[in-house]
Amino acid sequence: MVIDLETTGFSNNDEIIQLSAIHVKNESEIDSFNQFVKPQTAKLAPNITYLTGINPEDLHNAPTIDQVLPEFQNFIEEFPIVGHNISFDARFLFNSGCNINPKITVDTVNLAQFKNLDTPNNKLETLKDYYGISERSHNSLSDCRTTAIIFENLRNNRLEKHINNEEIPQIFSGLKFCVTGQFSQLSRQQIKKDIISRGGKIMSSVGKSTNYLVEGVQIVNNLTDGVHSRKELDYIALKSAGYDIQRLDEQNFINLLSSYREKEHQNAK
Repeated sequence: MVIDLETTGFSNNDEIIQLSAIHVKNESEIDSFNQFVKPQTAKLAPNITYLTGINPEDLHNAPTIDQVLPEFQNFIEEFPIVGHNISFDARFLFNSGCNINPKITVDTVNLAQFKNLDTPNNKLETLKDYYGISERSHNSLSDCRTTAIIFENLRNNRLEKHINNEEIPQIFSGLKFCVTGQFSQLSRQQIKKDIISRGGKIMSSVGKSTNYLVEGVQIVNNLTDGVHSRKELDYIALKSAGYDIQRLDEQNFINLLSSYREKEHQNAK
């Protein structure tokens, strides 16, 4: 049984807004549980809506956690539980009145650490990219399915199929990119991977030699002047000074990558 949940935030005052579980047998999903949950006091912040795709309208007529938990507990029964950073889920479930037995849980974070994978960290997004999983992120049902695939790969000692960059046309060779903000279609890790695998270089800040600023949605806490991030302000200043730096939103980056991929396909014929 794989479980995951989405919340209004990370503190003890925050509440569950989506609760999901999938029953997996022989590496196949045989049943699922998925329910939006109406928070009683916590508010749904815009950054959580952007991150999860959950809107206030989704929660307006949803049942409360007290109404959802009995059905959830009946679904998971006494099966062993798999989760990613499961202590987070267990804390919110415990605070809501559902106690997960730690003796029958498996945390894929700990399992990934034990396997010592060649990854910068063991976040769900990172492992998702490592194993080439296409499920959407920050939706608890989709994250359950992602976690199940990660668990199966870790349990069976499967490693990623490493791609030889020499086999990929180096279309971004000599170009420097800076990436900022949050993205809805691609993870930041995937964007950087697409750039690096095609010969581009990732810069930590926008400078005079930067060619592209790939820009997602900025979170309020990251705004330097209340409107722009530091990278955006540097871009504006350098652009005003005459430096040829192109700014791309997520869709424009995808379009740029798609146009190059079309050229790759034509060149391969």
